[in-house]
Amino acid sequence: MTVAVIFGPNSGRHDMADMRGLAGRHPRVAGAYERAAEVAGIPADVLLHERERPADLEPTRLNGVALAAGMIGVADTLADAGLAPDVAGGISLGESVAAGVTGGIAERDLIAALAGADVGPADPGRAEGIGFVFVPRGVDAAPYEEHVAVDYGPVRRGRGRLIMVSGRREDLRRLEEEGPLPIDVAEAPYSTTAHHTPLREHARARLERHLDAVPQADPQVPVCTGLDGGRTVTTAEGVRDLLLRNEVEPLSVPGMLREVTAHEPTAAIAVGPFLRKVGFDVPYPVAYVDGPDELDRALETVGKG
Repeated sequence: MTVAVIFGPNSGRHDMADMRGLAGRHPRVAGAYERAAEVAGIPADVLLHERERPADLEPTRLNGVALAAGMIGVADTLADAGLAPDVAGGISLGESVAAGVTGGIAERDLIAALAGADVGPADPGRAEGIGFVFVPRGVDAAPYEEHVAVDYGPVRRGRGRLIMVSGRREDLRRLEEEGPLPIDVAEAPYSTTAHHTPLREHARARLERHLDAVPQADPQVPVCTGLDGGRTVTTAEGVRDLLLRNEVEPLSVPGMLREVTAHEPTAAIAVGPFLRKVGFDVPYPVAYVDGPDELDRALETVGKG
């Protein structure tokens, strides 16, 4: 059996209920939170939203560390059961987690990078953010192409295409006013920066300084990215490139999935919230792990495969 493990994106709006359940049932997930808390300087109960978020801790930064820790803990649990990935992939934050889980960057260094990330706008005087638009089949997506940050591709069994748009809030408001479709814009403080656009150059430069100080390595298995319409990373240089370009360039989920599929997995495990709603159109079974019961089922069903 060849197993693909695919990790999900960040969201400042996520309430972490799924990860609280996973940490409560699976010691490896709880352990990942304890390690992340030590590195990030954020208590585990804050990461898990069991205690109120400090006013000076942005939701995007908090949940970036928190979701990464949870996904790492799930990957540890899977590996203990003989389900370590033969190929890994991810979306946005998930690409970075894939690089960490496969040994491309040490877990401690990845968590430190996320905890120290710049999640503010390029110009403090011009607010930025992200939004989501569902483009029904047959509707022209051209008005949104300039602002595509993550193309999720066909969703809802092909009834349309999901796009994450990103940019300055004034431009997103204009896009909604002038375009044919509503945009679900994530409000501040849950979204404060234009992910996967050149406006993140300051964040890319900050991450580059961090990566200069820590080692990267060849991943133990191929890591598939949505950069460049989809490609596979197998070297330390590729890991560094993935981590840096992930900040400032758009991603294609269908492209990432094509790369994963090219490695001919017999099953996939999708780890993290949101992925079930997207639904991956691939020619092999996918187990979605977004809670403790779902992880238990994946361990049983995929493990038997």
